[in-house]
Amino acid sequence: MSTPASPRLSFDVQYHQYRHGPKPPQRPRGRWIWAVSGLVVIALIFTSISEALSQPDAVHALPGGVKTRTIALAEPVTQLSVQSYGGNVQVIGGGRRTRVTEQVSYDPQVESAPAVVNSVSDGRLTLAVPACATQGCMDQFTVTVPSTASVTIVTDGGDVSVSGVAGATLDSGGGRVRAASIGGPLTVASEGGAQVLLGIAGSLQDESGGGEVRAVGVTGSSAVIVTDGGQLVAERLAVRAAILSSGGDNARVEFATAPASADIATDGGPATVLIPGGPYALTADSGSGASQVVDIPTSPAATSTLTVTTGGSPLLIEPPPGTPAAGTPPPGTPAAVRTGASTTGTDQHAAPVPPPAPPAPAVPGL
Repeated sequence: MSTPASPRLSFDVQYHQYRHGPKPPQRPRGRWIWAVSGLVVIALIFTSISEALSQPDAVHALPGGVKTRTIALAEPVTQLSVQSYGGNVQVIGGGRRTRVTEQVSYDPQVESAPAVVNSVSDGRLTLAVPACATQGCMDQFTVTVPSTASVTIVTDGGDVSVSGVAGATLDSGGGRVRAASIGGPLTVASEGGAQVLLGIAGSLQDESGGGEVRAVGVTGSSAVIVTDGGQLVAERLAVRAAILSSGGDNARVEFATAPASADIATDGGPATVLIPGGPYALTADSGSGASQVVDIPTSPAATSTLTVTTGGSPLLIEPPPGTPAAGTPPPGTPAAVRTGASTTGTDQHAAPVPPPAPPAPAVPGL
């Protein structure tokens, strides 16, 4: 005869709470160490952040060394070609001899000191650090050359500063550009970098790719400036032909002398054009509904041409400050043009004056 199984005891929660009150929550085991570890990690993170903020340049610094060398060249230099892979380049014209300062930052734990190409052939000085195209190094150059030398610089993102040379071709790849006292032709591409161009005695060919451009004192035969959306300020232009486009941003253009032809377009931004002389064969179009004021002598038979279009924003064309008021308009000049009335559609009422011209773009550090 089998013995009957003992009845299985079970814990009656309701009865226990009725007799003894609610069961206290069980304290987790072993979790204190995780809490302490979390506090330690948080403390380390904040310490690292504080150290990084106290050293703002540490983000760009390589963990290794810096190789610097300055040399003076005995060979005559008539042309300079510099290829930098993200580093800044400065070129100063003047003096009789050429002087080069090279600086290369690299990580000695990963690579040896990169070699610098520094060679002169037929008067052409070439500077580059080819290893920096594929390695993590950074190259910079400061060069003094004779003022008769022409310069070609490509930086792939580094800033460019050139002054006092005979001519220059500059491509910053996104870096800022400053060119001053250029005695001949200047070609600039900055792919979004801001530009300041001062005292350009040769023809100017410029495209900023969205960066702001300020050009002052361009006196060559022609000036072509295309910003693709960046603000455009051109002052004291003394060129025979000008093609200027801001691609949607503001444009302020001031001519020091009367051009033979000028084409200015903003594609949506307001335009202020200050131009002496005349009469001009004028084409002015601010788009439907935008104010348009023209106060210069015009004539369809004029040999000098001026075209200004804004694509829907205010347009103002008048003589530069201090220029004597225009005399009696030539025969056939529309009254609306000479009195500053609107020339858009059939509206012959006085048009409001467009807002003041935008200030010159500020380019910190240039």
